[in-house]
Amino acid sequence: MGDTRRDEFGAIALGALSALYNAAVRLTGNEHDAEDLVQETYLHAFEHADQLKSLAACKVWLFRIMRNRFISLHRAARARPELVVIEGELEKLPSADEAALRLERAAIARMSRPAIEKALARLPQEMRTAVRRGESLDSLRGRLRKTKRVRRRRAGSARRTGSPPPCRTV
Repeated sequence: MGDTRRDEFGAIALGALSALYNAAVRLTGNEHDAEDLVQETYLHAFEHADQLKSLAACKVWLFRIMRNRFISLHRAARARPELVVIEGELEKLPSADEAALRLERAAIARMSRPAIEKALARLPQEMRTAVRRGESLDSLRGRLRKTKRVRRRRAGSARRTGSPPPCRTV
């Protein structure tokens, strides 16, 4: 494509920007997705400008590109399931803990031993111990709550009897 034709194409294509954007907003339903769609349309159009047979059909060609890009993106989005996590709802699912543990184990299995050691070294000591034991966060919280209850109980009985609470070494 010659420089003058490319300049003419650019002028015509940029002249259709507001019309393309308005149509993209109607297609997508929101401004952010419309901006992305228009950007992808122009990217495709300028990459394939030499395929345009007549500059008179430029605006129609741009709208066709935009429509086809929208359909392609919409199909791709439908093909991929969208993961939506609503805060607090994940914990209510009975299999959420098992699924999280499976994902965590799969991720760890893909990592190399040095990478795991390096990641563990960056954790605080308390978290490092829990990870090495393979405990989930919920079981660790439960163990900590139980430990606090036991200590309170022992401290209360020690106050009543006047003797120091028994200490257990780990």
